[in-house]
Amino acid sequence: MRFRRGIVLTLYLLLAGPALAVSERDKTDCAGDNLDRQIAGCGRIIEDRSATARERFIAYYNRGNAHRDKFDYDRALADYNGAIKLDPKHAFPRNNRGIVHRMKGNFESAIADFSEAIKLDPRHAGALSNRCWTLAIVGRDFAEALANCNESLRLNARDHNTWDSRGFTYLKMGDWQRAIADYDKALNLYRRRAWSLYGRGWAKLKKGDTAAGEKDIAAAKAITADIAEQFAGYGGK
Repeated sequence: MRFRRGIVLTLYLLLAGPALAVSERDKTDCAGDNLDRQIAGCGRIIEDRSATARERFIAYYNRGNAHRDKFDYDRALADYNGAIKLDPKHAFPRNNRGIVHRMKGNFESAIADFSEAIKLDPRHAGALSNRCWTLAIVGRDFAEALANCNESLRLNARDHNTWDSRGFTYLKMGDWQRAIADYDKALNLYRRRAWSLYGRGWAKLKKGDTAAGEKDIAAAKAITADIAEQFAGYGGK
């Protein structure tokens, strides 16, 4: 499944305020890497009557990420909604809610969330990349999709996700050479990226380079066995 792991608001530094009342164990679990402990720790903070709104916002957001990473999309959406209710002006939960909507196939809702995240934070490179890719999935507004990817790359030229997103956009546009060039950039940054290998393979096949295209597709399938089904599910070939 293609998605970025959402930014975890670790150590409660991003929104740090006065000394926190919740336990250190719960804070550590909620910001940790173990998904089950993260869900449990964040849940205890959410239910803790001494927790501040700031602490509960972080807990909802981090628990939403954990539920998403466990592919429990409905619980993830509920948690992102809880975070947004507590802080409607923060871009992170909007972006990550958009990712979950996209995973569920709700592309119009995803685009709306990415658009709102960009409105709240025009320098949110991830939201720009996500909006680019989702517009390409639905097959419309390619010029706007490219503008989003270009701005994301201006902000962070070393993000393989965005090179892949722009490559996919060019692939949907039938611009095989530019698609290959962008997939090359993505693969230079992350060589075992199945999405980029598969997309580059298709672009090469469309250009008539059958041997090279089949080689890329085989390499992609060796990394992710169902990459063809995933690619087709997001509007690819």
